[in-house]
Amino acid sequence: MHKTLKLFADRNINVALIHPSPIRGKEWEYTFVIEVECHISDERMNGLWDEFCMLGISLQPLRFLGSYETKTLKRRQADGNYFYCGTSRNR
Repeated sequence: MHKTLKLFADRNINVALIHPSPIRGKEWEYTFVIEVECHISDERMNGLWDEFCMLGISLQPLRFLGSYETKTLKRRQADGNYFYCGTSRNR
């Protein structure tokens, strides 16, 4: 896990979610869905998949499930103060 998170940390990419799922028929082996706050076209993602393979982290080919852009919106509350919220748009 440390090696995986370090790849993202070295690129200043925030990991938002790590979801483990057991692999059927393989006791104590898991596959993971990792959601990061970085669009697939961002230059920080260049070479990331290759590094996963070179470090031997992934025993199976990695699968890309999708990418979406996020925006932070500034909204005004009734008392005149502002708060920020995130939204997403599927790609």
